Amino acid sequence: MMINSNKKILGAFKKAPRNNKGISLVALIITIIVIIILAGIIVVNFLVSGGTQDKALKAKALEEFTQVEEAVKLRGQVEYRLDPVKYEYVGEKLTSETAIMIRDIAYGENYYLLRLKDSNNLGLSTVTHEYIVNYDTGEVIALDPYIINSRKIYTRKELIEEETGNAVTALVEYDDVKKVNKPVVYSGMLPVKYDGSNWVVTTTSDEDWYDYAGTNYGPTRYANVMMLDDVTLVDSEGRKYTNEQVRGMSIETMAGMTVEEEGSMFVWIPRYTYKEEGGTQSIVYSKLTQDYTLDGYIKVPAFYRGDYEGATADNDNTGYDPGGRELTGFWISKYEAKYTY
Repeated sequence: MMINSNKKILGAFKKAPRNNKGISLVALIITIIVIIILAGIIVVNFLVSGGTQDKALKAKALEEFTQVEEAVKLRGQVEYRLDPVKYEYVGEKLTSETAIMIRDIAYGENYYLLRLKDSNNLGLSTVTHEYIVNYDTGEVIALDPYIINSRKIYTRKELIEEETGNAVTALVEYDDVKKVNKPVVYSGMLPVKYDGSNWVVTTTSDEDWYDYAGTNYGPTRYANVMMLDDVTLVDSEGRKYTNEQVRGMSIETMAGMTVEEEGSMFVWIPRYTYKEEGGTQSIVYSKLTQDYTLDGYIKVPAFYRGDYEGATADNDNTGYDPGGRELTGFWISKYEAKYTY
């Protein structure tokens, strides 16, 4: 009985009509179009995400290179000479025998290997790379390169070349709202503003930090920074933070604290062109290095690194020899420099 039942079932399957029409040409074309569209979306998303990632990595690398370079320069050029015991060179000292090769260059004598564990001693609590540094020259080379646009980046110079083709240094951004080049704040600089009675630590994003719109007497408010050479801060609870304690704190943590003991101060002078008429001076601020030179406005030699031979008769100022770099602004001492013995 079981065998006969199975035969009946198999016979039913053999007799069942089959649909041999297949997929229509229109459906095939629609399917191909949908696949092409989906593939295009995937490629675009990949390219966009890759570009976004590269842009974020560039910004992160630039910030870190700048922080490390400034910390190394500060330790090597200022504080080390003042107190070589307290402010020793940080890191593993390299020799000709322990030299590290990068791009066929041996970094040995006068160089130090700055491990992540050494970074805190330079006030660098957020760095993610290890570096080879030279405290005498301020040179900084990444031990493991950043990979940007499939290119190995070992130095800030290489990063700038990758970003700009060796043009503007990319450290400065233009403030589209205030129409002025933004101040370049390095590691070791505290943005500060005066509240009417005290200097207060602020952040670079504070809209009240600077205003160069100006009056007949000059800018409404210069961008001020205070150096970490002798500063003491007080928070809202009255707690004091010494110079050494401040070095390990982020600017976000210090924002709003009152300055009790001032460090050295500098003000930012953004790039500008000017002319004089009838005893008065008119100023036009530049956008990065794009100077306005019409209507009698001339360029300012201070914003060029190189020789200045004077402006030409047509006011084009081709007499400038910038030496390969133009400045978008510079820091100048707020007070006369003094020494104590």
